[in-house]
Amino acid sequence: MRIVNKFFFLFLLLWLMNSQFTSASENRFNLDPKWSPDGKSVAFMVANGEGSTNIFVIDVETYAQRQITGNNVSSNPVWSPNSQSIAYLSRDEEIDLFIVNLEQLQPINLTDDIDESVTRPSWSADGEWILFTVDKSQPPRTLTSQIWITRPDGSEFRNLIESDEYILGSASWSSDTKYISAVDNQFNQYQLIVIDVSNNSITPVLSLDYMNSPTWSPINDTIVFNSMDFSDAKPQLDIWSVDSSGENLANLTNSSEAMENFPKWSPQGDRIAFRSSLAPLEGDLMVMRSDGSEQQNLTSSLDCNVIFFSWSPDGNEIAFDCGEEQYSDIWLINADGTNLRNLTGTN
Repeated sequence: MRIVNKFFFLFLLLWLMNSQFTSASENRFNLDPKWSPDGKSVAFMVANGEGSTNIFVIDVETYAQRQITGNNVSSNPVWSPNSQSIAYLSRDEEIDLFIVNLEQLQPINLTDDIDESVTRPSWSADGEWILFTVDKSQPPRTLTSQIWITRPDGSEFRNLIESDEYILGSASWSSDTKYISAVDNQFNQYQLIVIDVSNNSITPVLSLDYMNSPTWSPINDTIVFNSMDFSDAKPQLDIWSVDSSGENLANLTNSSEAMENFPKWSPQGDRIAFRSSLAPLEGDLMVMRSDGSEQQNLTSSLDCNVIFFSWSPDGNEIAFDCGEEQYSDIWLINADGTNLRNLTGTN
């Protein structure tokens, strides 16, 4: 899945930087919405056709926007649990992890002393740690990865996986912040692992030909992830679930046509939102029950491509981006498919 994801984001980047885009005023792409834990705001990335990216925050009631970063190389906003700060990625020589308090607006580089690029930040539910992955070159292999956690003030760093034998995909916290799930893909074999944060021990959970994007349920130890069943004549990307013990493996979407990815639990743990697409630029926002039942397309009425999305903290709404060649906006919709509205309104 790492390879698929890299091609997907490369395709997205090339799409954003296509030569037909002439100016930021004519082409604005509002992407990657993240709902604040207090439910009042949505953070998102703004990109233009010239390649600049900055973080903005918008009030979901007044629609008032506020620019948070101005260096033109910022992305991946992640809220602190108290909604007072945002962690994000920004590039200088390497991609580093920054944190900014929304009152002070003075960014702090947390990973300036780490020479390799940082990816995939994630805040623990108790606000005590920020998780991130470090990708590093390791000859004769092309790439290895490490999982780190740091205090939000940068006072303590821990490398949870010190071995250079891992090639890790996205990682996620358990709801009690005691464990982290991740995918290790080596030698064309993908393995779901669970890391005990207290002692760095690693427990293998499941091995498949292909998987990525593990996400813990907020109410139990079920993990959902993307995977493919290569025993099918026409394998497709589906949403699967498994207990952290490796039991009760199930294909939740089991589609023969569409590619389904990026599963995200509702805060109550009873529903899962995900992206479904028949082609790379034809993504829809879907919602289903945690057992895969009652699948519903929330964006069938929109003629645009959904990429990223985020649940409101009460589980009643979902923020998502949806765009075409010249623009992308942040939209809100109720989880039952009602009350669709354009939050950024550039179109």
